[in-house]
Amino acid sequence: MANLCEADISRTDLSQANMSGANLQEANLSMAALRGAKIDNTTQIDYKWQLVWEIVNKGAEEQDLYGVDLSEANLHTANLRQANLSKTNLSGVNLHLANLYQANLLQANLHRSYLNGVNLSEIDLSMVDLSDADLSYANLNCANLFKANLFRANLFRAILTHTNLQNAVLVKANLGETNLVGADLRDADLQAANLSQAQYNSSTKWPDNFEPSQAGAIFMRVDKET
Repeated sequence: MANLCEADISRTDLSQANMSGANLQEANLSMAALRGAKIDNTTQIDYKWQLVWEIVNKGAEEQDLYGVDLSEANLHTANLRQANLSKTNLSGVNLHLANLYQANLLQANLHRSYLNGVNLSEIDLSMVDLSDADLSYANLNCANLFKANLFRANLFRAILTHTNLQNAVLVKANLGETNLVGADLRDADLQAANLSQAQYNSSTKWPDNFEPSQAGAIFMRVDKET
């Protein structure tokens, strides 16, 4: 039986590994790949990583994960469809290609999370901490980002069509080549934000006295929805 008590096995590929009977108590499993790993009732593992293993291998569709700590977990491709993630600590989590359809993310902590290419359309992310998050290529069509903290967030080529960004903090955010057609950015803080090649149209709402073309954004004479 492997004794990995207090071991640092962060970012280790443990997929398909047999951890039956292993002692993983207080081990650091941050960003470890656990899909396909084998554990049983003889495996000694902290609750947090046991839960991560279950989410990755069994899915968490419609599961109540309110307020739990999943920080630094590797949830790549995990099924979190309609899961309750309200007030859940998802800081630094890898959610690349995860299924978050209709998930409840109210007041979740998504600081430094990896959401590249994730479908977040129509999800309520109001007042959520997405600072330093990677949202490049993410679909945020019709999402609610009212008062969301997107400080230094990477939104490169994200879809923000008809997205509510009122009062959002976008200081130093990367909005390069982002689709902002119909987006509502009234009272958003765009200080030092990168809007190079971002696309907008006449229905896009900007903060008072803000001139998007001077920030590098491109006006779309023909509405571009996607």
